[in-house]
Amino acid sequence: MAQYLPLPDELLHKVLGYILPIFEYAEYIRNMKGYNTTQLDMTFICQDCQDMLYGGSAAIKLANLDELTSIGELQKKYLLVAKTFIENNPRFVRPGRTDELSSNQYFRTFDDEVAPNNMERMEKNIHVRRGVWEYPDTKREILLIHDIPEILFHGTTRDLIYSCIVNNIREFRGVLTKYLRREPVIHEIVRFINEKYINMDLCAGGESFRKGLVRSLMRI
Repeated sequence: MAQYLPLPDELLHKVLGYILPIFEYAEYIRNMKGYNTTQLDMTFICQDCQDMLYGGSAAIKLANLDELTSIGELQKKYLLVAKTFIENNPRFVRPGRTDELSSNQYFRTFDDEVAPNNMERMEKNIHVRRGVWEYPDTKREILLIHDIPEILFHGTTRDLIYSCIVNNIREFRGVLTKYLRREPVIHEIVRFINEKYINMDLCAGGESFRKGLVRSLMRI
C-alpha cells in the first residue's frame, strides 16, 4: 500500500484558510470575547459618569472621562475587527436579540459561545428533522424521531428524502416549496414524500440514489 507524507502545518493552514475563513473567524471570536469582557467595566463607568453629571469635582469628572475614553477606545478596536469580518463574511451576520433568532440560529451578534438555553431551544426546533417511518402506507403509519446515524445506516430512502427536505439539502425543499407555492409544514412534507417517492426503494438505481442522499446528509 502506498504511503503518503502528511502535509506540513504551514500548507494545511493555507488550505484551511482558503476553504473557510477559519483564522479570521478565530480573530473575530477573540475580539468579541474582548469586547464582552470590557462591557461590564463600561457599564460601571457610564453609571459613574451619570452620577457625576450634576455633582462632583472637576478632578472626579476628569478621572471618569479618562476611564470612559480609555475603555471606549479599547472597545472600538474590538468592534472594528468584528465589523470588518462581518462585512467580508455576511453569512455570519446574526440577530442582536434572542427573540429575533430564527429556528436555525443559536448565536446572537455578541455571543462567543452557545448558551445552554439556546442549545435546548435549538434541539426543540430541529428534533423533527430526524425521522424514521414505521408502518408506512398503513393506518398505523408514524414518524419516529431517531438519531442521525440510525437514519443514515438503517433508514429507508424515504426517510433520507424526508431528512433532505427538512434540512434543505439539494433541491428537494425547493421543489416542494414550488409545488405548494409557499413554505411547507411537516404534514405536507410527509404527504409529498408519500406521493412522489413511495416506490423509490424498489426502482432502478435506487441504491446509488440512496448513497447520494447519505453523502449529502453527512455534509450537514
